[in-house]
Amino acid sequence: VGSELLESLITRVRFEGVSGTIGFYDAKADPSRLYHGDRRVGVSYTLYNWQTLPQPAGAQGLVAVGTWSPCKNDPCDWLSRWRRGSGVELIYSTPDNSLPPQARLPTVVAVRLGVLLPSALFGSPRVGVVQAIRELNDKDDSVADELLPNTKLLFAIKDSACDASVSLAAASFLTGNAFHGEGVSAIIGADCSGASVTAAQVAGGTRVPIISGSSTSPVLSDGIAFPYFLRTIPSDAFGAAAMVDLLLGLWNYTSAALVHSTDAYGSGAADAFAQTASASGLTVRTTQSFRQNSASFFHPIQALLQGGGRVIVLICQANDGARFLREAFGQGLGGEGYFWLGGDALAGSGLWESDLTLSSDIVLRHRVFKGFFALAP
Repeated sequence: VGSELLESLITRVRFEGVSGTIGFYDAKADPSRLYHGDRRVGVSYTLYNWQTLPQPAGAQGLVAVGTWSPCKNDPCDWLSRWRRGSGVELIYSTPDNSLPPQARLPTVVAVRLGVLLPSALFGSPRVGVVQAIRELNDKDDSVADELLPNTKLLFAIKDSACDASVSLAAASFLTGNAFHGEGVSAIIGADCSGASVTAAQVAGGTRVPIISGSSTSPVLSDGIAFPYFLRTIPSDAFGAAAMVDLLLGLWNYTSAALVHSTDAYGSGAADAFAQTASASGLTVRTTQSFRQNSASFFHPIQALLQGGGRVIVLICQANDGARFLREAFGQGLGGEGYFWLGGDALAGSGLWESDLTLSSDIVLRHRVFKGFFALAP
């Protein structure tokens, strides 16, 4: 009975203190208000801020800018807990005194790219690369702004000239001397397979990734020889299979003559074609070759004429292909009664645009290319 009386008296007692009224309550009815021995009412904290002091002139120190107090009665709003000092401003570390971000701002990383593409090749692909880089770097034009948001792309351009030796020297410069000796982080190119082979050898030695959008030679599929080479276009091993299958299935031919350039592109694609033809039952009547950028194609053309075949597969770069077809037509190989099937490098207007005679003579162009097909991925 005594304890019950004491508890009843205590819950009715109120004390008036300096900081307010203090009362007793039954914590069993509201466990969240259970007393833990910490004083709650009347406590406040002062917030200090490093600032320039008004006196003496130029002095700096901590200045009281506001106070924080816990709620007297839960819940309470922010203005009940925080009171800013009169006439004071919060001073931050930012140049414009804006509130600093709660996380470190992303660092813009500069990536050095090498562009190894020809300067003028029927609408040079380097134009597209440069335009793409400019779009990626411009984060205010609403074009691909979300791509590489914290990256700035730098680039150095060298001409591959669709030539193995030129590309070798160009790749050596990009990996070792570009950007004041820092070198590039990656290379876009080369355009032709022969140029990509030598460039990929240099890139592999310096561990610089290189990616091509048009080098199709199966030679470049060797991951051991070219560990840092990538491409976005299929290997000619697939193209060769398609050419053989079309000759057999679409046109019902059982034999064909093969002529190709001796660079990496021509040799690699021709080897793939010959192997696929052999495995598929297509007879290769004769195989002829010529050096890239040959001044004359007289000997391979005469050999094809002697072979007697009228279905001819031509694998070479566009500039060689246009001149070969024109010269062959002039020697009686081509035109009415002939069937030509070209590789992917011969698919497109660049084929005749690369030859001044064919690009300017529409009548001759029609006669030379009548019955010509080309296959591209």
